[in-house]
Amino acid sequence: MRRHFILSGLVLLAGCQRTPEQTAVRAADAQLRSNHTRAAMEIVESFLQQHPNSIDLLRLRVVILLKAQEEDAAAAALDQLPADDPVIIQALHQRDPDIRAAAAKLIADRSLRVGCRALVRGLDDPIPEVRRACVRALGQRPDCAPIRPLYRALQDDNWYVRAEAAEAFGRLGEPRAAGWLVPLLNDSDGFVRFSVAGALREIAGPANQDILLEALRQTSGNQQLAVAAALARMRRPEALEVLARAPASGDADLRRLCAEALGDYSAAEGRNILEALARDPDPTVRQAAEETLQKTMNTAPAP
Repeated sequence: MRRHFILSGLVLLAGCQRTPEQTAVRAADAQLRSNHTRAAMEIVESFLQQHPNSIDLLRLRVVILLKAQEEDAAAAALDQLPADDPVIIQALHQRDPDIRAAAAKLIADRSLRVGCRALVRGLDDPIPEVRRACVRALGQRPDCAPIRPLYRALQDDNWYVRAEAAEAFGRLGEPRAAGWLVPLLNDSDGFVRFSVAGALREIAGPANQDILLEALRQTSGNQQLAVAAALARMRRPEALEVLARAPASGDADLRRLCAEALGDYSAAEGRNILEALARDPDPTVRQAAEETLQKTMNTAPAP
């Protein structure tokens, strides 16, 4: 009986012993959780020198590099794993907000083809940087059918997320978003307002022309100028009348957008407004106006 208990204990002890790989993972993970990223990386690199194909350590290397905000190195480390490896999705769900934010940014910056569900889930993250990057990634993925999630992001309490959602609609060329974007021309943040103006110009077309014309009638000031810049895509005469007031706007970004929008009209139609914008105190506005003047002159029909 005594011998039986001894043998059972030895078997149990052997089952509890960790492999060198498991030991390295636990040690590196402990250092990472203590924010000792350099020590964690030293453990990982030391093990990988002897066992370069260790999947668990290769994954951990990616996570450590994300924590260290070393995006290029993290991308290179990710390339050493199989294309369908789940590590970047796992990183997006880490407890550590720095790792989640870095993972989301890597996905958006490198256009990584991760699951749509993971990106949509990221819109509920408490960290604005995660939400922002997931919005940007969804703006690159029409296959994710991202219209509803992006509409929700337009209502986010973080200005950067709202701006990113507006730009995402512009990149997707989603004409249905016009009715959702117009109210945001009155957003409290100037960057959001400019992002919305740019997105409206990107998506303007016959499908939302009536919405934009109604917005032109209902708005005034800079909001009306932004709508006019969008309607310029269709060379609407009503928009040209509003764009004539662009030089008086106090928003340099909007004046620049209007200067670019005037390129949709003929040289004769927009020339006087562009010449006024070419004398603008802001150099970026002057440059845009001069480039548009040159463009319209080059495309003008011969007399």
